[in-house]
Amino acid sequence: MSTIIVSFLNFIDRDHYATYAAMAGKILMRDGVKIIVNDENPTVVAGDDSIDKVVVLEFRDDDHMMAVLGSDEYKAAMVYREKAIKMRSVKVDRFEMPS
Repeated sequence: MSTIIVSFLNFIDRDHYATYAAMAGKILMRDGVKIIVNDENPTVVAGDDSIDKVVVLEFRDDDHMMAVLGSDEYKAAMVYREKAIKMRSVKVDRFEMPS
């Protein structure tokens, strides 16, 4: 079963974010991660509206997620991410309609 990560971002430094996004994007694409949502203009329909961006990533499974996010290359990109954004990420399960 695939692993889905939903992230809610607030920008601190867009220049650092651009560097992070360029580095991370190459890694995610190369390693077969599906970028389901990459929205810098999300519409909040309920709750706190202080969200600058929403990102949804789909990995093949938990092992794939851990391999990609735990790689030395991704850790190097995280240095820029930590300076660029405040982020809350959650792992969620895909809903499967019962038959």
